[in-house]
Order: sequence, then structure tokens, then C-alpha cells
Amino acid sequence: MTLNPHALPVPEIHSTDLFVIRRQMRTDNALDFEAVMTSRQALRVWSDSDWPQDEFTLEENAADLDMHIGEHARDEAYGFSIFDVTQSTLLGSLYLSQVASIAENYQVDLTVADRLKRFDVCADYWLRQGVSQEVESAFLQTVQDWLDEAWWFAHVAFGSRRGMVDQRRQYLEAGLKEIAVLTKETGARQFHMHARTSD
Repeated sequence: MTLNPHALPVPEIHSTDLFVIRRQMRTDNALDFEAVMTSRQALRVWSDSDWPQDEFTLEENAADLDMHIGEHARDEAYGFSIFDVTQSTLLGSLYLSQVASIAENYQVDLTVADRLKRFDVCADYWLRQGVSQEVESAFLQTVQDWLDEAWWFAHVAFGSRRGMVDQRRQYLEAGLKEIAVLTKETGARQFHMHARTSD
């Protein structure tokens, strides 16, 4: 499956006065690893798992980056590094994924599955611990605007996992309503999807 069935040019960078969103590169590894390990408690909530472990290594981080870079090259999913304006500090990561590839990891009834078919992509991101509220709010709005203006997706969902209460609050404040809650068989893991009411 592909996110780019018509082989359109894929945006590689987007800059604002607060941050730079740029396609992930292997050369990001050291800065990415520092951001990951500094924010590992928050990332365990974001990933809804024990990743990254305290013993997570620079080499393992590089392998994760390589996986995302490969998906990007194959148009299966798109990964972006989020930097400060000088591109000397990594602030987080943004991923644009196929909705079906997310849904297949959860229990989805027929009604929800039918509802999700209309969405072209799911945006999912994390920002490192300590990022200001100003940057957090601006980032969500910037991603929405960028996807509207520079990408071909008609209907975009925004994702969060069960413990990401603050991010869901930001979604709601930005006018994104919850459209689905996907649950693992055990009920222990959840993935929430939000979208604009017009979608």
C-alpha cells in the first residue's frame, strides 16, 4: 500500500519562526537519540509501551531511523524530524501513516472501519519534554495548515494513544473531535483518532 498513489512530489521541509519540520535523515541520529533519551518517560506514554528502555542505544536508535527512512522512500509512511529554528536541537518527530496500517493492530468493528475508510492519512507526533506550550499549540496548527496547503490528502486524522490526555485536550481545543477509539483485544492499549468536524 502507498500514501502516494499518483507519485506526487513529497514535501521535504517546512519552516516557521518557531521550528523546522524536515524529512528524517540518518545524520539526525545523534540529535534524535538525545531527544529520545531526554524524553523517554513521555515517549513511553506516546508509544504506549516500555520503549525506549533505559538501556536503549545510539545504534538501536539508528536502526529505528533507518526503518522510518525506508518507509518514507517507499511512500508507505512519512517521517519528519522537528527542530528548533537553528536545527541544532531536535524537538520531536512527526509521522504520517496509513490509517489501515494503524487500524490492523487494534480491534475495529465494521461501523468504525467504514468511518475510517474516508481518511487518507493519520498524523501522529511527539514533542520532547520541556517544549513550551506556545510551541505545542503552534505546532498542531502548523501541521494542519501544512497538510492542507502542501499535501494531497483530503481527509486527515490525528492520532494519540491512551495516556496522551494533554494532547487530546489540545486536539479538542483546536476543533478536532474524536472520531474513533481503537482498542487491543485485552483492552489495555488504545489509539484515539481525531479529525475536523468538516472531515
